[in-house]
Amino acid sequence: MRAYLGREGNEKCIFGFVDPGQNRGEMSSVFVSDFVFTTQPVSRIRDGVALSAQKTALTGAKFDMEVIDTEAEGAFYLELVVREKDSEEEMHRQLKRIFYGFGSHEIRLGAKKTRGYGELEVLSIKGRDYTAENILEYGGAWEPQAKLPDITHEWMGQECGQRPGYLTVEVPLRLTGGISIRQYGARKKEPDFVHVTSGQGSEKRAVIPGPSFAEAIRHRMRDMLTELGECAADIGRTLDGMWGCVKAEQNHGPGSGQPAAHRFCIVIDECILEDSLPLTMVRNGISRFESSARDGALFKERSYVGGTTTLTIRIRRQEQGQEREMLGLLLPVLQDIRNGYLPAGGQSAVGRGIFEGNGRIRIDGEEWEGEYA
Repeated sequence: MRAYLGREGNEKCIFGFVDPGQNRGEMSSVFVSDFVFTTQPVSRIRDGVALSAQKTALTGAKFDMEVIDTEAEGAFYLELVVREKDSEEEMHRQLKRIFYGFGSHEIRLGAKKTRGYGELEVLSIKGRDYTAENILEYGGAWEPQAKLPDITHEWMGQECGQRPGYLTVEVPLRLTGGISIRQYGARKKEPDFVHVTSGQGSEKRAVIPGPSFAEAIRHRMRDMLTELGECAADIGRTLDGMWGCVKAEQNHGPGSGQPAAHRFCIVIDECILEDSLPLTMVRNGISRFESSARDGALFKERSYVGGTTTLTIRIRRQEQGQEREMLGLLLPVLQDIRNGYLPAGGQSAVGRGIFEGNGRIRIDGEEWEGEYA
């Protein structure tokens, strides 16, 4: 929340500050509890691997991570203490900005936030003011059974005057064949490989994780800039500026011409495939010399066929308006996806992961009328 307000640790805000140079500081006016799930969360294991520019797995780059599945619900408590000489109006303005950030999905929690994880939806905000007149009621405010009035409309309105921090691009797509982003089957009688899914039972749907599109788009941008004759150093600076980097400060700091370590400017949401059907296939490896089945190469795989989705990409707005330049590099790549030239996921050499356009591209909610519409 503090990062979203754009305040450093030595800058005054509702989360407190410490300024050693001026020998002054202030404790936080905000107390935040742990986030506690109110429904039973479902955890899943996601398999990941780093890929080279040729879409081959890098040695030693395989990893697994545990994630909480979608639709899990929970709550946390936030308490704002208004002290003497505090500007209550300014404190409320900052809180409204924070709630706006949650409502617009600009505030996300946890790891891989720029790859579709940690996105929350505000179901309701309940609260009450406690003053000297009703201080005795404060003791039960944090109890689960406390019935606080709903104040969602008051805090989730547009009174904060907040301008969206991201330029949003929406690309409606239709899957023309099948898609396979593998995770290993861990249950008895399950296929050896299954496509990544989300949800349970009849609500289970195929998903396309953010990294699957992100890496494909980044590599295509590099190829495009190379074909335009850009030098490798300029390409590196351009891509690092858009996609972030984790390089050492001493090599990429002020005066070096390279951006220091910083977060991504492009956020790619996880895509959910609607109306896609599972397809289980038995496959085998073939010896190219004998034209016969290879020993130990038989496996079963479940992929998904058909369906529609919307690829949502957000570009962080910049002080100098560079987000439009980033959009100019992004649009030709999105057109490649819409024309089926840039697949997502694995087994693209056998026709998996190919999409076509399913409507016009929308930028900040308005249909794009340009060449790449």
